Amino acid sequence: MILTFSYPKKVTPNLLMAAMVILLVAFGCRSSKPIVEPVEETIPSSKETISKIPDSSTLDAESLKPNREFRAVWVATVANIDWPSEPGLTVHDQKEEMIDILDRAAALNFNALIFQVRPAADALYPSPLEPWSYYLTGKMGQPPLPAYDPLEFAVTEAHKRGLELHAWFNPYRAGHPSDKSKISPDHISNIQPDWVHQYGDYLWLDPGIPEVRQHTIDVILDVVKRYDIDGVHFDDYFYPYPSYADGADFPDDKSWQKALENGTKLSRKDWRRSNVDTLMKELSEEIKQVKKHVKFGISPFGIWRPGYPEKTTGFDAYNELYADARLWLKEGWVDYFTPQIYYRMDQVGQPFPIMLDWWVEQNDHNRHIWPGLYTSRIRTSWPANEITGQLYTSRAFPNVTGAVHFSMKAFMENPDDFNQIIAAGPNAYPSLVPASTWISDQEPAAPSVSFYDYNSYWSIKLEPQNGDDIRWWVVRTKFNDQWEVEYYSASHSEIEFFGWEGMKRPSEIIVSGVNRTGVEGELSEPIKTATYEAARLDSIELPKNFIKREDWADKEPLGYDANAIRRNLTHGDTLQFRDFSLILSRMLKSTPYPGHFMGISSEEETDSTDIHESVTVQLYRNGVSEQFLLQPGEAMNWYGYHIGLIETNFDSGIAQFEVATVTSLPVDRASALSTGSAEYRLRVPHAINKITLHHSGSAEPLDPEDDPVQILNNLFEWGAEDRNWWDLPYHYLIDLSGNIYEGRDANYAGETNTTYDPRGHLLISVMGNYNQQEPTEAQIDAIAQMMAHAIQQYGLSVDDIYGHGDWAETSCPGDHLQEYLNNGVIKDKVKTLISSGN
Repeated sequence: MILTFSYPKKVTPNLLMAAMVILLVAFGCRSSKPIVEPVEETIPSSKETISKIPDSSTLDAESLKPNREFRAVWVATVANIDWPSEPGLTVHDQKEEMIDILDRAAALNFNALIFQVRPAADALYPSPLEPWSYYLTGKMGQPPLPAYDPLEFAVTEAHKRGLELHAWFNPYRAGHPSDKSKISPDHISNIQPDWVHQYGDYLWLDPGIPEVRQHTIDVILDVVKRYDIDGVHFDDYFYPYPSYADGADFPDDKSWQKALENGTKLSRKDWRRSNVDTLMKELSEEIKQVKKHVKFGISPFGIWRPGYPEKTTGFDAYNELYADARLWLKEGWVDYFTPQIYYRMDQVGQPFPIMLDWWVEQNDHNRHIWPGLYTSRIRTSWPANEITGQLYTSRAFPNVTGAVHFSMKAFMENPDDFNQIIAAGPNAYPSLVPASTWISDQEPAAPSVSFYDYNSYWSIKLEPQNGDDIRWWVVRTKFNDQWEVEYYSASHSEIEFFGWEGMKRPSEIIVSGVNRTGVEGELSEPIKTATYEAARLDSIELPKNFIKREDWADKEPLGYDANAIRRNLTHGDTLQFRDFSLILSRMLKSTPYPGHFMGISSEEETDSTDIHESVTVQLYRNGVSEQFLLQPGEAMNWYGYHIGLIETNFDSGIAQFEVATVTSLPVDRASALSTGSAEYRLRVPHAINKITLHHSGSAEPLDPEDDPVQILNNLFEWGAEDRNWWDLPYHYLIDLSGNIYEGRDANYAGETNTTYDPRGHLLISVMGNYNQQEPTEAQIDAIAQMMAHAIQQYGLSVDDIYGHGDWAETSCPGDHLQEYLNNGVIKDKVKTLISSGN
């Protein structure tokens, strides 16, 4: 489903309010139900993937397309807004803070950072042209000790995580009032004092001096040459804001007089605009001469001029900052355009959708439009759904393919749980940076792909061909006849996927490479993997006393099919699933103060004080790590995975988790912030490689007068209500007469309240409690028949037969039933049945 939201050329206040109401209703709710409407994130590139699909009837063209959306965050260094948190931090702390920022951005499925490297004619990197920044070391001109290169560090670590890094420069600011240190001798204001003017509390380079323009270009090209950056970025600062000096005119009399002497016929305002225009045009051309793939982007003030569009009011950047941003877009001098539309959806004079629509209309050369959002306002006054509403509104414009958030602090502080909201909504599914085909539309060749299966994990090795400069791998894996599409940094030459022996293998794998301009190459030939399903023999006849599920069950199974795992963990245990790991660090139970401390009487205390249970988990993927506190029933999305804490049992020290790839889930389930009830459970697929015997563990022994069908239906209802099971916990259940009832679909893992992982196990359960009762001869025969059938169906052996107690500290399948495993009676019967062909 695509949520469309179009705007007429003229929008009345009533229409605008109606639009806002729709967005608030659609995206403002937070509950165990999904928080968003289904939204398709795929934005086709100019060269459709469909044209590159290998000739195979198994391929679904639509499901193989990568999502395309630019998701970026500004990381401001001026005044230590985002990084580092204060001047003079140790190098160790600076690196740790940067890693935290990069980890958070990657985990929230962002794909780019815009990192400020030149706040005020200074540098956050070793520059031969300008001094080290005060914001880094606490003293302008002082290098970090021990020596390191913050920009190189940020670029390298960003690329490891699949993030683009754009270097953000301020072209003319030369001094900021938050810089409290003494100006260093090698600062431009000391080397070339005639180039710099005092303007209020600021120092400002004079844009009317040609040498200033060349110096700015030289600084930027030095970075483009020496660093593997993905983009050069400017914000809205050109000539300074008049408010910096109480409205005084910029003191550029000397450069203006020189321009007159040189014969300019322009007015002073037009001349000032021309100075900025010249910088933009020259820099755009020269960046491409140095490195063609480096994008040039600009984030100007959100209003070009009052009255554009009609009835727009506000600051006139055209006449005050001398920034003719519309010209730069119309001339195609930029690769992406990020107007700072820092206004609410319903703001009078500058409503967000109307401003965005106007800028889109100016895009004559079809450059990327990625609006800038004032996400940090959530920290002070805006509700979270203002930003999510702006994101979804932006997607409704066919030529808007992303957004940029100001600033990273909002995501590091996480006001009102905004990270959980954006991860469950707009950023739920990972996305690739859109292609810039006007830079280059050359496609990489299909990569070389090798698949290796090591039983407890599988891996793929990837190698580009023809010397292609690959930035991302697009890895497509097919599970349950559905394709999942994931993206990995090309720094990975091998990707490993863990999950123990019972992990579901993909039936097919297809990979493509994406180059530095975002153009996807040819798809590799499909790799048909040797999955466990290939050994399954469905022609084997079922035992005669077999009863299909539809012949006894009152209700259909619940839950969602997914590429998922469910595990019970104790303190210190690790859940490994594919390329994701979760460690249960702590189980916490908050004990309230005694009631009389709080003025609560003993009669009221039980009802007025609550004991809260929670767990601390450490998450890992692709070099990214974060720690979270979860309470039972909570769910969240993290770096492409949907993670839920189903329940905790502090008596046994067990916490039950479920984890799924977000791309294997429908939008409504992927966006849930709660594990919900049984209908929200994830069906965990698996491939059978073991047979494990259980008993149902009833409180009372099974009696011949009991109705097995009623017991099974009751078990289904009880499991759904009390345990959130989507179906019966076992695959097959056997009554006293030896009837075998089909339970949970054998393609999906069963349930257990002990710590072992039942994935890969075929669970055969005998109805009753076999610590208290003896099994009947008919039950032993039925167990052997079902096991013999499974051995032949799944290509197993008698050595693959176990009891529940072999995998966990439990008395299951009961002492009286375990005896038949220990003395070999069951295995001998199975061997006889197999050898006789029955």
